[in-house]
Amino acid sequence: MCENDIKPIQKYFYPISISMRKHPTKNSADSPLIEALRRIDYWLTRDESPRIIVAQPSLKELKKHKLPDHVRVTPRKLKGPRQPIRGRRYYNQQHLKIARWPNDGMDENALPFILCVISGQADFRIADYILHCSVGDWIFFPPGTPKQDGSLSHFEGDPTGRQCDVLWIYTGIGRTDGVTCWICRSKGQEHFQEKNANCNIDKPLVAQLFNGFCEEIQGARQPEITLYLLRGVLLLLKSEIEAGTAFFGGTKQIAESETPRDPIEEAQFYIAANIYRHLTIQIVASQVLVSPSTLTRHFRERTGQSFNEYLNSQRLKFAEELLKETNFPISVISGKVGLKYGQLRLLFQQHHQRTPGEFRADKD
Repeated sequence: MCENDIKPIQKYFYPISISMRKHPTKNSADSPLIEALRRIDYWLTRDESPRIIVAQPSLKELKKHKLPDHVRVTPRKLKGPRQPIRGRRYYNQQHLKIARWPNDGMDENALPFILCVISGQADFRIADYILHCSVGDWIFFPPGTPKQDGSLSHFEGDPTGRQCDVLWIYTGIGRTDGVTCWICRSKGQEHFQEKNANCNIDKPLVAQLFNGFCEEIQGARQPEITLYLLRGVLLLLKSEIEAGTAFFGGTKQIAESETPRDPIEEAQFYIAANIYRHLTIQIVASQVLVSPSTLTRHFRERTGQSFNEYLNSQRLKFAEELLKETNFPISVISGKVGLKYGQLRLLFQQHHQRTPGEFRADKD
């Protein structure tokens, strides 16, 4: 690889959003979270493979996937109705939900969640079924998957004498600021959060690892990568709590003096940072917590372009820069801007009336 292949690449790293909270709040390192994270890391090291179940939007879909032998599934008919939550304009905690199932004690969220059973046995209501899980089991909830809303205990049937603890993790409001984690406890019919076991970690690296884990687990790719990413998240959480840089006492909120985030700006940022991926209006809308129809309408109002027009213009602009400033093969450049070679060639013919190779030759 020549010098020209390396030198320009630094400018293609995109900035990470800064944390909304300016000063971390220290708290004691004796939080139950510390013990839970140590215990989970021991399990992952011992077993070498986490028992992760990816929740599905229906029992029919779940049956297409293999579950651990010890996990039982019980059908449960939904009472309904589903009630969409409208008007999620800005990024605060109450706008993370996209729908409620009030008669079923469930909701749907715009962000992915993951949980781990850290003690006892637990039953989780998900869509039209119940998963019966044991200590060490993980459940990953993709965005939009109906799940329990926290109003009921994690027990089905007679809960007398039963108790369980569950660790939850998700990326909070902006997906790049950090993560939120907490432990909930079910004791008989009671359900509550453990004292001193609810904190926010304002560290972009944790969010990046968690987002990477979410992509890997949904893509069903290499299990060892999924394990490394999950362990990385857990080790960073433990390190930040022990260092006293975790914020305890509740979920992050936007201060009144701070300007609410702009979904269109966030969408543009997400496109820039993920230009090499397959992107659709549905994917980007889920990342910025608005509906596809809302993003479509406001995107043209703000940018003067449709979503696809804007996306193609950004892919073209990035490809032009790489063609001018690097010696990467055109096939490699196609992948870096999220297109196949034929698609990139067509894009250049439409906008420049020449092929990518001819465009590169003209720069000299």
